[in-house]
Amino acid sequence: MKRYTSTEAAAELDLDVSRILQLCRGGRLGYSSPKHGKAWVITAAEIARYRELGPQPPGRPRKQEPE
Repeated sequence: MKRYTSTEAAAELDLDVSRILQLCRGGRLGYSSPKHGKAWVITAAEIARYRELGPQPPGRPRKQEPE
């Protein structure tokens, strides 16, 4: 499995490095591998999942009301 640094993931997703770090701190990237010191480790599967879901709105998701 290929692993990316935050800089490589930013280039792969066409995002700024600061945005990648925000996504890592928020738990949307870099959640499946432990950090190496201060560096986040982002897997190829996480990048593929982010591409599939696209940017998510900030905040807590609304609860679905039962039908």
